[in-house]
Amino acid sequence: MKIKISTIHAVLVYLLVFFSTTYISYNPIRYFLLVVVAMMIAPNIKILSNNTYLGLNVGIGFFCIATLIVSYINRNGYTDRNPFLAAIVFTATLVEFTLTVEIFCQREEMQNLIKVFYRMTLLVVIATDCLILFTTIHLQYGGDVFLVGTKFSVIYMHFYLISFFIADKNVRLRTIRESSLNNAILVLFFIMTMIMSIELGTATGIVGTVALLLFLWLNEKNIGFFLNSKSFFVALLASLLFAVFVEIILSNSVVTYIITQLLGKDVTLTFRTVIYSMLPNIMKGRWLWGFGYGTGYEVLMRHGIVDAQNGVFDWIQQIGIFGTMLLVMWLCIAMKRPKNDYKINYSDVRALTALIYVFVLLATVEITFSSDFLAAVVLLYGIKMQRIQEGEMLK
Repeated sequence: MKIKISTIHAVLVYLLVFFSTTYISYNPIRYFLLVVVAMMIAPNIKILSNNTYLGLNVGIGFFCIATLIVSYINRNGYTDRNPFLAAIVFTATLVEFTLTVEIFCQREEMQNLIKVFYRMTLLVVIATDCLILFTTIHLQYGGDVFLVGTKFSVIYMHFYLISFFIADKNVRLRTIRESSLNNAILVLFFIMTMIMSIELGTATGIVGTVALLLFLWLNEKNIGFFLNSKSFFVALLASLLFAVFVEIILSNSVVTYIITQLLGKDVTLTFRTVIYSMLPNIMKGRWLWGFGYGTGYEVLMRHGIVDAQNGVFDWIQQIGIFGTMLLVMWLCIAMKRPKNDYKINYSDVRALTALIYVFVLLATVEITFSSDFLAAVVLLYGIKMQRIQEGEMLK
C-alpha cells in the first residue's frame, strides 16, 4: 500500500508538536523533526501566497518575535536551560505547525490530518496506559513520570484522543444512545480517562473529563457562542482573575464544599493560594518582559515552588505582559466567529472548541497553555477555514 507524502508529513508534525517523552533524550529527535518538516513545507510555500491567513500569520509573527527578543535579553543567568535556544525551538515549531495546517487547508486535506492525529494519539494513549497499569517502569523514575511526562500530560493526552476521535468519526453526543460502534468507543474513551484520573490521583483529570463532556454537549447547542473571540477573551481573562481573587472565591461555602468534600482537596487547592500570593513579589521589576521562555521551573524553584499554577500567569512569568498580550491577540484571531455559523457547525469544529475551553478552564489552577494547546487552536482555525472555503451546508 502506497503511503501519501501528506500522511508522512502529518505523522512527523504530530511527533514534533504533540508527542514528547522523558524516557529518552527527545531533544535531538525534535531538532531532527524540525529540519525534516521544514524541508517538507518548503516546496509548498507557493500555495500560501494569498492573504487568506494574513491576520493569523501576522499575529503569530509578532508573538514569536517578542518571545525571541525577551528570551535573548534574558539568555544569561540560568543553568537549567538557555531561554533563547528554547525560544528558537518553540517559535520554529509553532511556525512550522501553522504553515503545515495552512497547507493542508489549502489542499482541503484537513480531514486526513485529523485522521493521522487521532491514530497517533490512540497508539500513544494505549502504550502509556499499558505501561502504567501493567508495568513498573514509571517507578524507576520516582513513580510520577510516565511515557508522555507527568500525570497531567497523561490525562491531557486522553482529552486529545477523545476530541480527535469525535473530529475524525463525526460523532454527536445527541445520538449517543443509538447503537453504533463509534458511540460505544466514545463511551469507552471517557471511561478510560476517568479510570486513569482516579488511578493517578488527579482531581484535574476528573474535573477535566466532566468539563469536556459538558462543553461537547453545550457546543452542539450553540457553537457560535463558544467559537467567538469575545467569549474566548472573557474566558482567558476569567482564568487569570481566578488567581487574583482566589481568596474571595474560596471563601464561598459552596466552592469550599465542592473542593473539600467532592474533590477531596484542601481549601488552599494544594497550596495554590500560597503560590498566587507569592507571584507579585517574584515578578517585581519583570512584569513587562518576564524572565524568558522556558525559565519557569528554575526561576520559581528559587522561591520554593515548581510552577505558577495558572496558565496565563505562566506566560506572563516567561514573556511578560506585553508578550502575553500578543499571545492573547492571535489566539482570539484564531477563535474568531465566522459570519455564518452553519458553515462550521461540524463535529470536528465542536470537538476542538470544547477541548480548547477545557484547557482554558483548567488553566485557572494548572499550566495548560503549552505548545500543544497553541497547536490545537491553530488546528481548529485550519478546520474552520476549510469549512468556510468549502461552503458546505450543515448536515
